[in-house]
Amino acid sequence: MAEGMLHALSNEDYKRFNEQYVKFGMVAYSWDNAFYIMKSEYELKGGRRVDLVLLPKDPASELATVLFECKYIKKSDVPDPESVKGKNIIAASLAEAVEQLSEYSSASDFSGKKISMWALVFVKDVCIKQVHVAVG
Repeated sequence: MAEGMLHALSNEDYKRFNEQYVKFGMVAYSWDNAFYIMKSEYELKGGRRVDLVLLPKDPASELATVLFECKYIKKSDVPDPESVKGKNIIAASLAEAVEQLSEYSSASDFSGKKISMWALVFVKDVCIKQVHVAVG
């Protein structure tokens, strides 16, 4: 994934870092993909937005449409991801991402399409949690 790009950044880069930068890194990483088109802040009917969506370039293909919901936590908010406090913050972010994806999966935009969904939680430059979310 784009985690390698995040490791290349300096601590100075992370002073004003947020979720948008993670998404930009993911878009840049997958930009030249032969099979998918990457869309950031993909707007669903009704105004909700999915952080990132990979849409098959060939709509007739058997490839799934892939939805990503990203959460970014500053290292200062979770200095120790293994502590009880750190685990609770990470779990809450993950739960929020999973809930959002569950709502998105029922959107008419994806009706009749094969979809795959991923909840990602980043702490600074590490994807600390990546969970495949079951559809339905």
